[in-house]
Amino acid sequence: MVFKGKTASQLEALQSQIEGKISGKPEGVDIGYWESLLSQLKAHMARARLRDRHQENLRRKLEVLKAEQGVCVKEEELVAQQEESASEAGSEADNKDAEEEDYNANQVANAMLSESFADFESGGYSPVYLSQYQLEPGTLIVSEEDDLQRLAFTRVQVQGTGSRVE
Repeated sequence: MVFKGKTASQLEALQSQIEGKISGKPEGVDIGYWESLLSQLKAHMARARLRDRHQENLRRKLEVLKAEQGVCVKEEELVAQQEESASEAGSEADNKDAEEEDYNANQVANAMLSESFADFESGGYSPVYLSQYQLEPGTLIVSEEDDLQRLAFTRVQVQGTGSRVE
């Protein structure tokens, strides 16, 4: 397809060219074709913007996790350079290079996610055990057995009535 592997800015330039071709109305130009192509282009532009925003959100989340964990910034710069080089290669590439760019972008995203999960697991995000003396006064303490009994009782009530039990 004509739009595959192009960045949002490249698609915007293509949109202006198509709009110029339609508004110029030279003879022999199939206006219907160019208008349908323009509508498809707008959908691809929206997808490209969403993809860019998603990548930016992933980058921000990774930065937050790294800041919390004190991980070295050099790794983040390396990932950013890989993404920039992948996007530059996509601007000059044909369909095969566009597929490679998508593959590289997916690899970078997967690497970022796996690194985030590793940071999460190593960071000890599970709650810290508190003894009853460390709790604020008035905090109710429920044993595991009592909680399981209450849960079983409410399940039986819900099965009988079919409605929510507080």
